[in-house]
Amino acid sequence: KLIYTDEEGRILVEITDNNLKKLLVAIYAPNKKQEFYKKLHEKIVELEYDNICLLGDFNAVVDTKLDYKTQKLNKKSRETLPKSFFKMVEEFRIRDIWREMNSKGRQYTFYSNRHFPWLRIDMIWMSLEIISNIQEINIEASTWADHNPIWVK
Repeated sequence: KLIYTDEEGRILVEITDNNLKKLLVAIYAPNKKQEFYKKLHEKIVELEYDNICLLGDFNAVVDTKLDYKTQKLNKKSRETLPKSFFKMVEEFRIRDIWREMNSKGRQYTFYSNRHFPWLRIDMIWMSLEIISNIQEINIEASTWADHNPIWVK
């Protein structure tokens, strides 16, 4: 069931699987993220879902040591996700699936020809109950786009 959509491609959908209602939230985070995540947090609270899957382009990394790589000598500091995002993560008890299954792995979802960094900014975050059903997650290589696809099984 479609709950919300906007012109930026963000979408909230309710999915029922095995009598379990889940909220699927596909996002594209803007550069000014703090306010975006506050509003998203409020919307999810308002909808009252226990099982949440949040996925998309977060436009920032979680861990600059594991999720960011560059060949430049003067490594530019990379923006991490804002406090409002981590507050939401804590309240909804959602986890970064790829990082859960690859605790020290270094694989990237985005490459910029202009600035030459590799970043893991495309992610899938899920509630613990949903994660227990995930067998595998993988980041595939892309030869035709600057973002790499992620899939779960």
